[in-house]
Amino acid sequence: MDLEDRDLIGIAQLGSGKMLAYLIPAILHVNSQPKRSRGGDGPIVLILAPTTQRAEQIQQEGAKFAAAYNIKVLSGLYLLKHENSGQTCGGGILIDTLSSLLVLLKSKSTNLKSVTYLVLDGADWMLSDTHEPQIRNILSQIRSGCQKSFWCTGWPKELDKRAKLFLHNACKVQIVSPILKVTPPVNQIVYVLTEDQKYNK
Repeated sequence: MDLEDRDLIGIAQLGSGKMLAYLIPAILHVNSQPKRSRGGDGPIVLILAPTTQRAEQIQQEGAKFAAAYNIKVLSGLYLLKHENSGQTCGGGILIDTLSSLLVLLKSKSTNLKSVTYLVLDGADWMLSDTHEPQIRNILSQIRSGCQKSFWCTGWPKELDKRAKLFLHNACKVQIVSPILKVTPPVNQIVYVLTEDQKYNK
């Protein structure tokens, strides 16, 4: 995620750390918001995943890091199972699939009025003809100015035009060829830099 609040398209192969690339800034984003009642409010961060299994994986990883900040990280499946318990994701991070989120919204178990950071994990799949109407429905319920972050392993060129309907002046970060589908070995290198060294590096 871009900490300067720009929209972002991130393209990288499986195993390269995409999940943490949006989870950690998401946690920092929530933590930087004014404290609010965390009861009936909806989430501040919404992360949409292509499958239930992926959503659960993101929720488990996110909860580990968010615990230090006392930030709630819940999956839509959890909210659906506890629909009558008063459980909400107010002021926190909600991870869900398209279909599950639409059920939650229809039952008024949550709302998207407070969302200021949206992530699409598997954005190439979600922007397909089949799922684009659902994305439009969800985005229509999110306030304007929400920062959006789209992530995928491959970005066919035809998605550029479609993504412009949802993103504003997006920065594209491409770790590999956007058409790459096969996962080669990944070499990870960490540079520890001071703020004034980052631009030149």
